Amino acid sequence: MAGNALQTVMLKRTGVPDGVWDAGEVFPESNIYVGSLGAVVLPELQKRDLRGVLTVASCLDVWDGGEKPEDVKNWLQVDVADHPGENLLKVMPKCFEFIDRALSSEETAGPSSGILIHCASGVSRSVSICCAYLMTKKGMRYDEALAAVQENRPRGRPNPGFARQLEILQACACNLECAIESWEKESAKLGPIMDRIRDQRDEATTLKARVDNIAEALIQRENSKAPKILQFQRELLDLRTEVAKSLDQKSTFEDRPAKSIKKAAVQQIEEILATLNLT
Repeated sequence: MAGNALQTVMLKRTGVPDGVWDAGEVFPESNIYVGSLGAVVLPELQKRDLRGVLTVASCLDVWDGGEKPEDVKNWLQVDVADHPGENLLKVMPKCFEFIDRALSSEETAGPSSGILIHCASGVSRSVSICCAYLMTKKGMRYDEALAAVQENRPRGRPNPGFARQLEILQACACNLECAIESWEKESAKLGPIMDRIRDQRDEATTLKARVDNIAEALIQRENSKAPKILQFQRELLDLRTEVAKSLDQKSTFEDRPAKSIKKAAVQQIEEILATLNLT
């Protein structure tokens, strides 16, 4: 099995065609772009004079070699999980201050530059922070802010918990202190449900990561000795069984994104096995 076949399988998981930059500007001349981890590509940032990068996820390995390039003047990484029970409101003050600073001409000692706000997939966390910023700084309603982001980022959609927090922010006239207090009271009543959903999401992402790790190991292997291929096949078959059992489990409170992640993991396993000529 050729490595490029597996690379094609991995590319399909992102949903982004090869050569397409995975980010979009919120609206013309806003200098605010929203995208995925795949958008953190230095030549693309340089082309648009994006000297600020806001990473709305703690577990992402953002920079090659682990060090921020000199051309990126400002970088902030905040600890936020893509989970409905996560308190996104608490990190907003820090994010807003960073975005303002990144967009400031004083910070760049020249014309105003821009910023990329990203998370892993550019769907929920980064979109939610951008919507909150537009609501707070530009006076937009939540639906207006989301429509603005979706204009060039149509996949953008806050998870239900983040959407609810943005609705609360709007109800509080963008007063963050009021919104945080209101959300904490509301989420406390849903605590046990949120815990179950969080466990399901964590299990799903762990299973998916294991599939990705096997795929990466196959791509990077130095040779194609049969015993090693057979080992990968056995691991994939065992993992397929494990994910299938997890999908069969019934719960009163089911996290639909977790189920979708597991289904995607099964599909990816099948595609990898097909590239290994195992049916």
